[in-house]
Order: sequence, then C-alpha cells, then structure tokens
Amino acid sequence: KFTMSDVQFTEQFLFTPELRSSFEENGYLIVRSLFSQEEIDLLVKSVEMDGGIGEHAYYREDGQGGKSKMTLWLHPGEDVSGMASRAKKMAGLASHLLGDEVYHYHTKLMQKEPFVGGAWNWHQDYG
Repeated sequence: KFTMSDVQFTEQFLFTPELRSSFEENGYLIVRSLFSQEEIDLLVKSVEMDGGIGEHAYYREDGQGGKSKMTLWLHPGEDVSGMASRAKKMAGLASHLLGDEVYHYHTKLMQKEPFVGGAWNWHQDYG
C-alpha cells in the first residue's frame, strides 16, 4: 500500500503540494521505480566492470573484526553514475523537496559483501 511518503514514479510523475507536506512532516519520501531496471543494470555494471567504480573501493575496519567496503567520490563524472545524480528525475525531485537548487556534495557507495562484509555505522557529521 502506498502512502504520501511512498509513491510510484511514472513518466507523468508530478511533484505535488501534498508530497511536499508529507516530506516535511515525515522527513523522507520513497519514490519507487525512480530508475528503470535498465538504468539500474547500467549502474551495477559501472561498479562491477573492470576499471569501474568498484576498483576504487577501500576497506575500513568495523571495530568488530570485519571490514566494510566503500567507494567515495566528490565530483560526478561523465559516466553512468554521474548522469544518474544529474538526471532531472533525481536532481529535479531533490530541488523540489528542498525548495532550492541542489549541489552534488559527494557520492558514497556502500558495497556490502554477503556473509563477509563488516558492519557499517551510519553516522555522519557535516559540522
């Protein structure tokens, strides 16, 4: 069941005042199918292919004996991942939600490996 905070993306998707109110009240908005399966496949390929984003990954100790795998970059490239972050359906929606222009601060790709990947603490300070 979809609520105002959980909506389905379509080519006719409109950002409504009701969606803004829901976002402001709940602090989140889930937009299902924002990217098509074909777009997701291209993003996955860009991570997994030789010379792809995944080759720039590094590991951090998780304090529990495991290691977490992560890739971090500051500028959106001219590749599929950069195009995804600049896409109107992504940046435009973010701009509507925040009520102003949006800027790419950084991209963080968490690559949780099944059965062997370490824990990840989801805390981040900007101040």
